[in-house]
Order: sequence, then structure tokens, then C-alpha cells
Amino acid sequence: MNIAHQQKGFATEPMCFSNEVYRQFANRVSRTLYFDLGYAQREAVEVSGRLEAMLIEKGPGAYRDIYDFLAGRGVRDRWNGVFYHCRSAAMAHWLLPHIRGTTIDLLCGSGKLGGILSEMGVLTTVTERDDVRDSYQLTEDSVTWLDHETLTKQAVPNSYDSVLLITALHHEADSEGLLQLALKLASKRVIIVENCVEPDLSNDLHILVDDFFNYGLNKTPLPCPASHRSADEWSKMLNGCGRVIFTDRRDSMPGILLSHHLLVAEVNR
Repeated sequence: MNIAHQQKGFATEPMCFSNEVYRQFANRVSRTLYFDLGYAQREAVEVSGRLEAMLIEKGPGAYRDIYDFLAGRGVRDRWNGVFYHCRSAAMAHWLLPHIRGTTIDLLCGSGKLGGILSEMGVLTTVTERDDVRDSYQLTEDSVTWLDHETLTKQAVPNSYDSVLLITALHHEADSEGLLQLALKLASKRVIIVENCVEPDLSNDLHILVDDFFNYGLNKTPLPCPASHRSADEWSKMLNGCGRVIFTDRRDSMPGILLSHHLLVAEVNR
């Protein structure tokens, strides 16, 4: 693995990977285009092969070309539509049985998940950093938005029954700090969904997928701090402040190339 640039041990710029990792990535893209986005198999293989070739040729320098290619083919809008509507709906139905009372979704991205949960009867608030929120094509306006940095500084203990961390921890260089904020805010439960490192899902592949979504499919200010962990490692980070009472795993979510782990923790008070 060749890191283009590091700061305090975390990757802060797109990275180079082996041709084998690019091949694994392209295979997963092809399946996602076919199963989740509805492309014919031939076109899915063609598009994913083109991405693989550009990455092998240019490494991190390929993302601008990839963005133009996917936008020009209409793939970008179609893929983001699946994220906004299908992934958010699937995630909401997965989480709903485990949510208790008032809920806040920390670093929520577009906020669509919070909007769907609100429609399901969950009183939901969402937070995001302004620059990240502004980078999304679509954002949910039917929920209460809080500025994340302000919330962090003014956090009131036990102010929400349930706190959601939905694929947010691995984007944070200080993932432990974010988890501690969630534990402080929650009076009942912290619910974590993460793309976890597994035997067939290496850390390199996780970072490449993040880089692709951040710089190839979209142009977002989200960092990829290379802080992916296994499900057991995320559980251990609760450090006695929460007790995991339920776990689940799904091979995929609409539009995402990686598996997802669900960890439901009761907060110890």
C-alpha cells in the first residue's frame, strides 16, 4: 500500500493500491451496477472495467476522469438516487425495531434517513457539518438540523433516548471522540452501523471504496482517515460505557459495495 500523504497516521488524500485491490473493487462495482442500479450485465461489466483501467493507469489521479465519466454516462445521478432513496429506506427498516424514544442521527450526510424515521413516527434530529451537507445533491428538509460542531461544544448529557452513528465512525480521525459524544448524549441506546474489516474485506479495499465515493462518484470534503475496524474492535471501544445487546450483519445495502454490521448498545449509567 502506497499512501499519497499522511497526517498523524491517517490518510488525508486519495491513495494508491495494488492491481488486485483494484480488481476486487471493480468486481464489486459490477455487481452493484447490475443488482442495485438495474444496469444490464454487459454495461455493468463495461463500466466497472473502465473504472479499473483508469485506476490502474493513474491511481489517485484518475478520480477527476472517473467523476466526468460517471456523470457523463448518467451513472452518478442514478447511483446517488439509489443512495438517497433505496439505501436510506432499507437502513431505516433495519434500525426501527431497535430505536427507543427521541433519536439523533450524528453526522447524517443528506439527512434522508432521519426524514424516513420521522415519517415512521420516530422524533428524529440530525446533525452534520455545513461543508459536508452542502456537498450533497439532495438533502432532507423535513427534519430538525443541528450544526455538529455546535452540538459537540454544547452537548447536554442524556438529551436523546437513542443516538445513531450510521457509517460515521470510520470517517472520523477521532472516532473514539465521536463515540464518546454519542454515549454522552444517549440516555438509553447507541446504535452503530459500520462497514467493518473482515477476512475478505481488507482495510485497503475499505479505503479505496471511501476514496471512490468521496472523490470519484462525488466531490465531497469527507476525509478517509483509514480508521476502519472490525466489529469486535468497535464493540471494545465502548469501553464499559455501553453493553452490546444485539448484533446483525448484512452482505450489502443498496448502492454500497461493502457489508454492514449493526451493533445495538445499551448505555451504562
